Amino acid sequence: MNAIQDETTVGEVARELPTISVALENRKANHQTTMVEIEGTVSEKPISILIDPEESLSYISPIIVEKNKLAVKKFDKPWLVQLATGTKRKLMYYVENCKVFMNDLETQVKLNVLPLGSYDILIGMDWLEEHRVLLDYFGKSFTCLNDQGETVTVKGIPRKTFVRQISALQMKRVAKKGCKIFVVHVVDGENKSEK
Repeated sequence: MNAIQDETTVGEVARELPTISVALENRKANHQTTMVEIEGTVSEKPISILIDPEESLSYISPIIVEKNKLAVKKFDKPWLVQLATGTKRKLMYYVENCKVFMNDLETQVKLNVLPLGSYDILIGMDWLEEHRVLLDYFGKSFTCLNDQGETVTVKGIPRKTFVRQISALQMKRVAKKGCKIFVVHVVDGENKSEK
């Protein structure tokens, strides 16, 4: 026999419960939703990698190039790149076929040398398209074809999900704003008194 729960409104729940535990999905708390952060290695040294499908090309920080003594090539003709801050930088060098490890994935990437700030490598659409990447933004992972044509899944740094108690009225407000919410109704079966 299947038990069917009656529908209730948020207002009815509010009258029954003093507080509701909720996990709010705050996607912009630590990083943007269309990016995946990966821990990887270059020359067996740990690096931070940002997978960003909004970038057309891939980049590496000059600090990583120096630390790992990577061979750079000079472009025949330098060109300008506009950063997210609005400043323009001249691209003069690149690392051809840089060996990068991400979890169980070993790959080679052409990386343009450019100061990146908080990341060591930024992987853009040039590599993502070549390896037929399927991004899972919610799970912070991606599936792709490695250089041998085999399917590999790479797990990124997981997003933090914040859990806190809120009132039913607060839950109603965030639901109206379109936030994804997960509600847990906790009942202490030991403290029930029958009247």
